[in-house]
Amino acid sequence: MQKYRNNGAIGALLDEYKKAIFELKMLLNKVSTPQLKAIVDLETKDPDCKSIQMILTHVVRAGLRYVVYIRKNLGEDIDFQKGETLTSIAVYQMALDKVFQKK
Repeated sequence: MQKYRNNGAIGALLDEYKKAIFELKMLLNKVSTPQLKAIVDLETKDPDCKSIQMILTHVVRAGLRYVVYIRKNLGEDIDFQKGETLTSIAVYQMALDKVFQKK
């Protein structure tokens, strides 16, 4: 795992994000496709909290939005991508990696 800590506070924050993504991906290895899609919270009114799938969709979408906000702040002309609901743990794991790519 690449370390960014030589960049001060920003580097330390990047290291923590990278670690959190790694740990989430490892945890997801224990989730089956039926568990991914199952409604686990019948009481919430927030559609982003009803299933593991929707929580992961929210996490990936939020991560990509943060990247766009940062890049716009740095002067890039970049648009938000439309979020999509993915269908497997492997695809969510790849999407989490994409959130942390330097592109």
